[in-house]
Amino acid sequence: MEIFFTEPMNQKSVENNFTLKDSSGNMVKVNNNWENGTHFKFVPEQSLSGKMTYSLQLATQNVSDLS
Repeated sequence: MEIFFTEPMNQKSVENNFTLKDSSGNMVKVNNNWENGTHFKFVPEQSLSGKMTYSLQLATQNVSDLS
C-alpha cells in the first residue's frame, strides 16, 4: 500500500502518526519504507483477512513536511 504526498515529508512524523487497524480495533503491524520524500510505502507483516475491514489513520495534526 502507498501514500503519496505533494511535498517532501518529515518521515519520522509520518511513521510515528500512522496506524492500520482491523475492524476489531487491533493494530496491524507493518513494514514501511520511503521511495523518496513524498512516497511512503507499507506492507502488513501478515496477510490481511478478506473477512475483515481495515482502517488507516494518519494523525495529520502531528505530521509535518520539510518546509
